[in-house]
Amino acid sequence: MGNRIKQGFFLLLIFSISFSYSQLLDLDYSFKRKSESLLKVDLLKQFMLSYDTNGSIGMTSEALNIRYVSKKGTDLSFSLIGTQILYFGSKNDKLNSFSQLMNPLGGRIGSIISFSQPISYKDKTSYSFTSSIGERMIVSNPIGNSVGFGNRYFLNTHGSLGLIYQKLFNENILENKSLMLWFSPQIIFSYSNKNNIEKFFLNDLKTNSYGYSSELGIEYNKVLKIGLLLNQFINAENSSKLKFPTLRITVNYKLKKTKILDLNQQ
Repeated sequence: MGNRIKQGFFLLLIFSISFSYSQLLDLDYSFKRKSESLLKVDLLKQFMLSYDTNGSIGMTSEALNIRYVSKKGTDLSFSLIGTQILYFGSKNDKLNSFSQLMNPLGGRIGSIISFSQPISYKDKTSYSFTSSIGERMIVSNPIGNSVGFGNRYFLNTHGSLGLIYQKLFNENILENKSLMLWFSPQIIFSYSNKNNIEKFFLNDLKTNSYGYSSELGIEYNKVLKIGLLLNQFINAENSSKLKFPTLRITVNYKLKKTKILDLNQQ
């Protein structure tokens, strides 16, 4: 009875996120020190479609975002996200699970805390330090086709540490047009317990996986983002396909009228 209640709770969470539905990075167009702090709360902030080299297509929504920016430019945010896989591109369950794991926003339901701190501003160019940590539930098929919902999901802790470079190429304030480029190299890590690594990946991954990611993208009119993300776990088993890098194409659209709180403080 207790297990059924837990399963029902997880199903309710999944249902609510899937139907309420980056990357999540908020680019900074000011290129100067802040004169005031900022606190914002957004609902249904943005949607994203992604396709990776394993053939999977996913749709991600940021259901909730709480963001605080200090006068020194420190940017701290909390996001509640959900990703629905529209199409699994492989007949290999291991690769399908891996595809979700390598998506920074992958998982049927998850939360992410992210932090960034500007390092320098110069001539519409900026460099920032960035980091993130998140927890998510990934729903997939374990190897061996075990039945029951309790055997079809696993929890994963993931995070990153790196830099963000931004360059504003064009901005027309009167016509409300802009074009921004960003590049972000990062170190990434991932943790899942030993039982789930064996069940979903046949121990081709370590419980503590680590590697790198590199993302390049453009943002048009502060609304539409198109990005390329390359990432890899470098401590995966050498003989496994999970050792190869994953390339992901993303298209992200921000909703404009989603704010439920917007406070500026001198």
